[in-house]
Amino acid sequence: MGRQPSQEIRPSVPQESIGFTHSLGERVRRMVFGGDLGEDILVHRPFDVHVGIDGSIYVTNGMQGSVMRFHPERRDAERMTPTGAGVLVKPMGLSGDDQGLLYVADPVQRRVVALTAQGDFVRAYGGQGVLLNPVDVAVSAAGDRIYVADSYLHQVVVFAGDGTLLRRIG
Repeated sequence: MGRQPSQEIRPSVPQESIGFTHSLGERVRRMVFGGDLGEDILVHRPFDVHVGIDGSIYVTNGMQGSVMRFHPERRDAERMTPTGAGVLVKPMGLSGDDQGLLYVADPVQRRVVALTAQGDFVRAYGGQGVLLNPVDVAVSAAGDRIYVADSYLHQVVVFAGDGTLLRRIG
């Protein structure tokens, strides 16, 4: 039998690369003798990954409306959950430009959101009536062209950096 999609998959190998080494033995030891375990970093339904210009590793966290940012040198991670105009419902595709901006495809909201490396909203591309199901995004290094794969339209939709719709391919 296969694993149910809603089941959480936990790695069987300690995550030394980001500093999380809480084995069962460590958890029991800390429960008996005290000590803080810290917060586990879990990614539910990862869809895409991007390495930022600073070496941070970003992963879309589809079930939690967030993007995980892993800092390999600091050996830690954080969950970026944009609010307000930048809120994410189901982040899927992920890309970035040479200025450090992240671009996240959100099919539920029918748009791509540009965020700073800290998760602050910059701009949105598409929206109702322009995109139907944006599932992935690619960005030119300069950030002047945003290419959005829309699986329902069977098209790649091209935007200028300022959000202007340039053309549809397909």
